[in-house]
Amino acid sequence: MPVIRFEHLSEAQKRAHPIADNQLALQAGWDDALLAEELAWLRDERFDLDLVGFDATELERLLAIADGEPVSPLPLRRRRPPLGVEPQGLPGSHGPSTDAVAHGRERKVDRIAAVRARAHENGCCSRP
Repeated sequence: MPVIRFEHLSEAQKRAHPIADNQLALQAGWDDALLAEELAWLRDERFDLDLVGFDATELERLLAIADGEPVSPLPLRRRRPPLGVEPQGLPGSHGPSTDAVAHGRERKVDRIAAVRARAHENGCCSRP
């Protein structure tokens, strides 16, 4: 697991790092074929795929790709607004509620924390 040491960074650089890291994650994309292959391997190893952060529909689609089944592409998903920013939409539409978005992110953070804790317990990585 890659580790970034912060000793040599200024206070401003230390504070900017998590912001930039999260922004990069928001802009990231997936190679569906490679992702599907990795998820299929995890499934075959009986890893709990609920912990990887994809919803059931997306997991089914990706595992179908891995199994060579025909799948239709998913419609483009709207990017979620940052927490505390009201969603923009067509006049009269309000988009997903900020509370719902926050709750979804909290659930994802909880799942990620669970995976990290389990990985740490199994000795596969160390905490920075």
